[in-house]
Amino acid sequence: MAFTYVVRCADGTLYVGHTEDLASREHTHNDGKGAKYTAARRPVRMVYAEEHASVESPIAREHQLKRWSREKKEALIRDDRTALDWLSHRKSKATAAFTWRDLLNHRTYRCRRLTAAMIGLLEPHAAVPTNMRFSAELSFTHARSGTTVSR
Repeated sequence: MAFTYVVRCADGTLYVGHTEDLASREHTHNDGKGAKYTAARRPVRMVYAEEHASVESPIAREHQLKRWSREKKEALIRDDRTALDWLSHRKSKATAAFTWRDLLNHRTYRCRRLTAAMIGLLEPHAAVPTNMRFSAELSFTHARSGTTVSR
């Protein structure tokens, strides 16, 4: 049998690894003969372990866990399935701080500002009125009055 394990170091950090003998591996880490990372942060304590049937499976799981955030690893250690589910979907489009629509709106706003500044309608740092529409001929039309100015 092979295992994927997580140990908590003396400084509170987490280390993920794989082994065939959990007790021996924890003892090796505490003797300073394991990984360099844990040797400098002794003593370590085994806080989580998963058993795998094959030898390849714990290596793949170790690589997966190493990419996880500390918060997600802590939820795994606590066996908090709700937190794990939430942390797995945290970066979805619904909760992202910035979307493609934001980028396009920002670029549209900058184009309006630059066009208006180029034709002398606005000071360089003035806000662009939202009721102005620009065309390719460097003209604008006021949305309410319909007045068109070309330059």
